[in-house]
Amino acid sequence: MTEEEWHASDNPRHLLEFHHDNFGRVAKGIKPTDPLHRKARLYACACCYSAIRPDDHNAVRYVAIAESFADSAVSKQVLDAERRSLKLPGWPSRAFTAIDAVNSLLRSPLAVEHVMQICVTNDHSWRIFAHYVREIFGNPFRPVAFDPRWRSSDVVGLARAIYEDRAFDRMPILADALMDEGCADEQILEHCRGAGPHVRGCWVVDLLLGKE
Repeated sequence: MTEEEWHASDNPRHLLEFHHDNFGRVAKGIKPTDPLHRKARLYACACCYSAIRPDDHNAVRYVAIAESFADSAVSKQVLDAERRSLKLPGWPSRAFTAIDAVNSLLRSPLAVEHVMQICVTNDHSWRIFAHYVREIFGNPFRPVAFDPRWRSSDVVGLARAIYEDRAFDRMPILADALMDEGCADEQILEHCRGAGPHVRGCWVVDLLLGKE
């Protein structure tokens, strides 16, 4: 795959296969706290969010808790208890498919394709899933030479607020704050100022918060 194809592809399977070695490394006994486990699970959650309606509040809540599990902020016991509590009569079937998708990633970070098969509804879904690969994993052809001096208290505080509050509309402000600290990396600044959508696991925010 070329860099041009990486940016142009609407096929998330091809993009994920390009990361095959990384996902294979996860499968070979790397600890659950490895960043690749987290990235894969947040990717699944992003796909699920795009597959459920905002008014499916129980499904939204469950996927949010799954995100917290990916970040090691809640235990597997909490996640399991939440799932059991969600078996309510009349629940939308789409909500259950989202739960199934997330749980497949909790069992194995290699189940990303299963997640996509569950969540996909149309061609737009495939395009957004491909976008999420680039959003979360970044550009493998251009690793960023990160300067720790960019991690000022203002930049880190803003990045943390964006992450915790899902305030991704502040990404252009983050670009300005980075420039104030001397960041001139076009890849970082363009990503912050791009149209998005951005999700938890965004490679720039993760980099600033030390989650990579």
